[in-house]
Amino acid sequence: MAYDIMIVAAQPDMTKAEHVAKRLRSLKFKVRLDKAREHTTPTARDLNDANKAGKVLVLWSKSSCDTSKPDSDWVHAMAHLARSRPKALMQAGLDATVPDDPFDKDERASLTGIGPKRTPNGFYALLGELEKAHKRKDLKDFLLLEPRDKAGKDAWKKAHPKDPISLAGKPKTKAKAKPAAKKTAAPPVAAAPEAPVAPVETAAPAASETASATKARPELNPPSIPYRAPNMAARAEDGQEIGWHILGPILAGIALMILLAWVFRSEQASTPGMPAIGNAQLSPVYAETCPPGQIPRSLLNTRTLRTGPVVDDTEEEE
Repeated sequence: MAYDIMIVAAQPDMTKAEHVAKRLRSLKFKVRLDKAREHTTPTARDLNDANKAGKVLVLWSKSSCDTSKPDSDWVHAMAHLARSRPKALMQAGLDATVPDDPFDKDERASLTGIGPKRTPNGFYALLGELEKAHKRKDLKDFLLLEPRDKAGKDAWKKAHPKDPISLAGKPKTKAKAKPAAKKTAAPPVAAAPEAPVAPVETAAPAASETASATKARPELNPPSIPYRAPNMAARAEDGQEIGWHILGPILAGIALMILLAWVFRSEQASTPGMPAIGNAQLSPVYAETCPPGQIPRSLLNTRTLRTGPVVDDTEEEE
């Protein structure tokens, strides 16, 4: 919510700040004053409201200028934030205390002695600045009227019909609803012509009459083609012929492979293992078969291994 004015004051000055806020609210200004503030560091809401408010009114006093207290830091922080915005800062003094630099160089209105029934002239100076900012007039005249002066208030409202004070309490005028667009009547749809009904003949016409009628009137319906059921037997025969064309070469190939395997069959030959001696001569060994009770000749004529000359390699060469 954007406020018209935000009041910044120290905690001990809240009573005087409420007197200022009450007068401004009676003139239908949206005022932001945190009476229950206990924090001394600006919160996110404080910063947001100060940035969105049209004016920020800082009330300087002995308490707000005492930099030894944390509450003064909050007042100075909000004052610096308002001073960073063009024409947003408004200053007023609750006593004779002068704020520190740079706020001592800015213009300040005097609110010394403000109370429930006493309004100092400094307040009217602030009110004039608010009138310029919000384009309103004669707010001081309305504020000086007695609370029971109903005729004076009505006259003031009549002279300022568009002021928020005059508009307060009146129901908001609703926007006039736009008249609904007239619906154009749809053009009448032409009715479809009824199909002619053939007359019911009570008696069969003569043969000569029917022959002449058929000659005079051309035939509109195309000749019907008789339906022929598919020959399932022929399809079955075609399927069988295609199957034999594929299966025949396969069976012939299998038979040829069996025949070639029988023709080129080979006998298993036993190959003896390699001798265990490294310097033995390799010679083909053939398996011999003997009648029962006899020993093969190869077992009788064996070549024994002979050792070579003994060489003494332990002596050192001279």
